[in-house]
Amino acid sequence: IMKGEFTDDPNQLFPTPIRYCVLSLTSMLMFRKIDVIYQFLHVVTSKLKKMGSIGIFLINSETFDQKTVAIVKQLMNVVVEIRNDDLGPALRVQGSMGISMNWSKFQIEAGNLTITSK
Repeated sequence: IMKGEFTDDPNQLFPTPIRYCVLSLTSMLMFRKIDVIYQFLHVVTSKLKKMGSIGIFLINSETFDQKTVAIVKQLMNVVVEIRNDDLGPALRVQGSMGISMNWSKFQIEAGNLTITSK
């Protein structure tokens, strides 16, 4: 197990803010009930907020009903939704802090995200 301390020094092992990612809430929700996942996410998001850290949680919203997705979304400060349809890839950002954006087309080139139009 790695040993280290959380620090503001970007050259150290654990520079802040900590970035925590759950690659697939979809898989977790397939094997556990929503109330168990909700409790887990509540604890994790609370600790991340307390530390001033960033959490990224990925879910395929098409796999679950709207109620389940809404339960997960309520624990998040910001939700970034991505879709890919006949018009191409688009994203929108919504958040509990008044953040709201309509669907916008985007592209990623050389690792850079560019919003191309609304």
